[in-house]
Amino acid sequence: MLFSLVEWIDSQNSYLDRIQESLDPLQLVYERDLDTCEQHKSTFLRCCDYLSVAPAEPVTRHLRQSAPNWTDDIANIAEIVAKFQGTPFEALVDS
Repeated sequence: MLFSLVEWIDSQNSYLDRIQESLDPLQLVYERDLDTCEQHKSTFLRCCDYLSVAPAEPVTRHLRQSAPNWTDDIANIAEIVAKFQGTPFEALVDS
């Protein structure tokens, strides 16, 4: 069942990739654009520029709550990694 779900998610991602080819989306990646407070202002300014709106001074109210490495938050990560080894989805759990 887990692999069926992952395959379905993968097919949906492929569908979204095809749609995005015809668009010019602004791509944000949490770790690159929002992970630290220092990144918030430049990301906010990028978003304003993309939307063609005048920027204001951004205010950060939310800070990261989880560990920087997502695998640190999962007690049975070794078990999960073992399940995915040798499958097309092995790269999803590479930490």
